[in-house]
Amino acid sequence: YRKETATNSLLHVQSQHPRNTILGIPVGQYLQVKRLCSTTEEFKVEAKKLALGVERKSLLATKNKSTCHFNSNDKSIRLIGDFSMEHKEITGILNKHWHFLQQDRELSKGCFKCGNCMVCPFVLKTINIMKKIDHKHHNIEHFINCKTQGVIYIMQCGCGLEYVGKTIREFRRRIMEHVGIDKIHNTTRVGDLNRKLLQREAEWIYSMNTKAPHGLNEGFTYAPFL
Repeated sequence: YRKETATNSLLHVQSQHPRNTILGIPVGQYLQVKRLCSTTEEFKVEAKKLALGVERKSLLATKNKSTCHFNSNDKSIRLIGDFSMEHKEITGILNKHWHFLQQDRELSKGCFKCGNCMVCPFVLKTINIMKKIDHKHHNIEHFINCKTQGVIYIMQCGCGLEYVGKTIREFRRRIMEHVGIDKIHNTTRVGDLNRKLLQREAEWIYSMNTKAPHGLNEGFTYAPFL
């Protein structure tokens, strides 16, 4: 049953009311009709009457699916939370400090800046390196930043020549132009760590072809492998 005085309390789509309020009104109207109907057939009839009670051009029409475009390569991360008046401030804080989350050992692998030292401006943020000799890319399989200990590093001169080295200390303690490309687990003893670093260093010198005159590495020895 529908009273003759019953009306459809709809707002104009351009009303200044919250968008959720506008979108929720048609839903509420049909839910009310559904509750008042005893059968599905009755609901279909009353729902049609409800729709005819409003001019078609005034109804909220859904967007044509053919006009919607989705980027399958979009890697944006959505953070869904409760409504807050400080939404813009929260967004600004997240954007400003997002690189800290990217440095989480469980979230990403590669070479990153620690964000609070003098070496950061000289560290290249990357997840792989390219060998000039064959143009092949090597993916960094560990998390490395300015504070990482026990790394093989590569630095590039302004002339384009490269140098491969190793360090047991923190990465930032070495020359500022370093870029970490490999890592030895800290569980290794210091003596074994130094030997393994020397082995990795020799491997990368050979792999990157940085031995003089093609690079800046003056000495090259197979002693660590003996």
